[in-house]
Amino acid sequence: MNLFTGFTDRQIISAVLMFALFNLFAICEAGALTAFYISSRPARGGRVRTGSLLYIAAALIFMISVVSTVWAAPAEKSFVDPNGTMFAGDGFTKVIVGLIIMVVGLVVMLAGAVVTAGQKREAQRQSLVSG
Repeated sequence: MNLFTGFTDRQIISAVLMFALFNLFAICEAGALTAFYISSRPARGGRVRTGSLLYIAAALIFMISVVSTVWAAPAEKSFVDPNGTMFAGDGFTKVIVGLIIMVVGLVVMLAGAVVTAGQKREAQRQSLVSG
């Protein structure tokens, strides 16, 4: 059974690229949720790092970027315009918008890492002072 019966070569490439793009979004989502889980655990003093909220914001942004794969559907036409040209057309523009949204999510995750690391250093400094 061939899943690509009736597809042209360019449509097959487009479907494979959309599958890879969806998996990239899924990996980013899993990374944001994992980072939230790790950073939101309370420290010894019972304090919770508020920087972990940025990871939740990044997870929501990644969910929005996943919607761009549906927005650009059908997958076999996302990278191919009606003339058969690759990487041109309205569907590809929507995919680019989804990638830009994903980059924003990665920046928010990076900001969450910076804020969480700063809060962790401050908590360690306070434990040494009081300690």
